[in-house]
Amino acid sequence: MATKNEQGISEIVKKYKAYCADIFEAFEDYTFQEFYLPEIHKQLKKETIPLMDFESVYPSNNTPFRKKLVYGVIDRQRRKIIARQTLLTAVSVTEDFLQKVAFRVYRDYEYKLETSMETPEQQSKLLKIIINSSDKTEIIGRIAEEKIRGIFYGNPVDFFEKDKARIGLNTYFKDNYPLALEEYKEVIAMRNILTHNNGKVDRKYIREVNNSTFSLGDTVTISKTYLKDSIFLLHGLSTIVVEQVIKNNYGAIKLKEQYTNSYIRAFDKKYKGKIGST
Repeated sequence: MATKNEQGISEIVKKYKAYCADIFEAFEDYTFQEFYLPEIHKQLKKETIPLMDFESVYPSNNTPFRKKLVYGVIDRQRRKIIARQTLLTAVSVTEDFLQKVAFRVYRDYEYKLETSMETPEQQSKLLKIIINSSDKTEIIGRIAEEKIRGIFYGNPVDFFEKDKARIGLNTYFKDNYPLALEEYKEVIAMRNILTHNNGKVDRKYIREVNNSTFSLGDTVTISKTYLKDSIFLLHGLSTIVVEQVIKNNYGAIKLKEQYTNSYIRAFDKKYKGKIGST
């Protein structure tokens, strides 16, 4: 029978593999659409594929699309939608994965959930969790959810830089990957303006991002290069998290999966020891 440590490592590695599939498939979907949308435009022009009907949100009869409307949809997808959606998906699956890793660590090491309740509101929330939970397992699960949610709703960079979740990262990212953390901060700021400000640069973005090339009110454009670099960054950070978590919590020196070594080497070559702008 597997030990607790072996079970913990096994689950984290399993979730890591699923995460790799999710984030890489997001980029595959982007490249698929980037390639085939212009091809659809060409084929419509040649009339070798059928023209779709327009389906209204409101009840009405479907009517045929005019070609120029379809061309407009294709252009809008390429300029405004597919790259943005891919970035949002990449950040979302990354945060979801990191939360799952932290949750597994809390299940195995309950003491890592210990924290000082800084406000009466936090104390009241903790008391409600205890009262409304049926047993210790549920209490731990709900406290873990609150802790993890608070980190990612606050400043996600603290997850890496300050080991805010207390999952064994210590100062590893702060000491070794300051440039990566600075770029991560920018990616999160970009995600926020795409989600909350329709892609327009706001004061919060300007305040949080050093040496931004954007001005207040600019509408951002997500290029393929930016998207590819961001996914490389997010995946690399997550891979290092897994390496550090299994080493510092479960006693495994390194991941057994050989492909992760190439990921780490590539990430280290670009980021390790590199200092960001100030």
